Amino acid sequence: MTSSEEKIRNVLVRTVPLPAGAARDWEDVLSRSAVSTKTVRARRLAYSVVFAAAVAIVLAATPLGAVIARGFGDFSGWLSGSAGSPVTGKERSAFANASRHSWIRFPKTASLRRLIVTAESGVRYELFGFRTGDSFCLQVVASRAATARYTGCVPLSELQAKRAPALPIFVDAPVSDRETHGRHVDFIKRAGVTFGIVSDGVAGISARTRSHQLNGIVGGDGFLIINYRSAAGARVRSITASDSQGDVAHIPLAHLTSPQDTLSDMNKPLPFGPHRVQRIIKDPTISWIVRREPRGKPVGSGRFELPWPGPGLASFERLIKPDPKGLIKVLVSIRNIRHGRKDKTSLCWSLIVTRVFVGACNSLDNPFPRIFGRRLPFWIMSGGGLGGDQYGIAAGLSADGVARMALFLANGERIPVPIRDNVYVVQFPFAACPAVLAAYDREGRVVGFQRLPGP
Repeated sequence: MTSSEEKIRNVLVRTVPLPAGAARDWEDVLSRSAVSTKTVRARRLAYSVVFAAAVAIVLAATPLGAVIARGFGDFSGWLSGSAGSPVTGKERSAFANASRHSWIRFPKTASLRRLIVTAESGVRYELFGFRTGDSFCLQVVASRAATARYTGCVPLSELQAKRAPALPIFVDAPVSDRETHGRHVDFIKRAGVTFGIVSDGVAGISARTRSHQLNGIVGGDGFLIINYRSAAGARVRSITASDSQGDVAHIPLAHLTSPQDTLSDMNKPLPFGPHRVQRIIKDPTISWIVRREPRGKPVGSGRFELPWPGPGLASFERLIKPDPKGLIKVLVSIRNIRHGRKDKTSLCWSLIVTRVFVGACNSLDNPFPRIFGRRLPFWIMSGGGLGGDQYGIAAGLSADGVARMALFLANGERIPVPIRDNVYVVQFPFAACPAVLAAYDREGRVVGFQRLPGP
């Protein structure tokens, strides 16, 4: 039996298992059936056709079916928690201390795994991985001659739905060293790092710039590509993964688009998602914030310095986590912000993640934006796209009357959006953009939708 036949057999057995106590002895069936050789051959031919059809159905219905058939395997190493190797308790404490000033701290119950360690041109690179809730996170640390620290996460749905055997998280994130000239400090870019998750069967990873091929490192179900030509402006344009048998898969990438391209994409009709509003929510508001109810969690005074929402005295602040298993938090506040000579009572929110910190403020009386003459029943802002991020975050506030939300991707996928206390957040792959974010009421009617461009 070949390796491909063995993989197909395993898929079929897992998908349609035999009853308890049943045997898989085809020769015994034939010996007891007293059929002729000619009949056996005819039946075997018929069964072969049925078997091939069954395999096609199974592979089409299995999210990673195409990958399994080509020998790349699935992401069972990450799903089972066996990716990489565990670190020592001392290393784990140091890792946790390094994130103590971040809004997203290393989870106390997470298992930290070391995936890759390498040293090149006087720089030591370490790639770590851990799971928290329904997110799989990687952090690359560059030290010694140059420094960098980047953390990114992939939602569980990506591992379950992706047909590609590798999931890039960052592409060409800069690695720099510091040069001090008196009081002036220069950061000199030395390289770019590209890293992410691979499935169990990936044996090699490579990337191409416009004129060169870069061979990466695969280890612990992760990958790392170091691009020293990044300092001269040569960026990674494509990534391919290969298995032990030499099969190659091209990995989708998202690249930063120009403002002109973004405006052009926004005017193109999309073949997915809703196309019209079925019910209008008049005067959308969030009653619990107006009443200043103590939902979510309080914000510890003096614990963090917030670069946003900026100046203005906060009379009300709450920290909301839309997805209890997720990492992302949203700070909701009511602030008196001075406009000219008057103070204006404003509703503000801030999206809090490791590297992205975005937010907005609007009048508490009319907090939602007006589009084409009517107010949208949700407030949206997306983060990401910095340093080659491959995943973005859409988050914001939804009005009373919004019961659920969904994100429609260009590849046909539909992602449910967690909502808690009128706050929603969803992570999405830029490679599957443009996307459409839609809101529904309790009867399933569309109350609003908005397009999300790429990075």
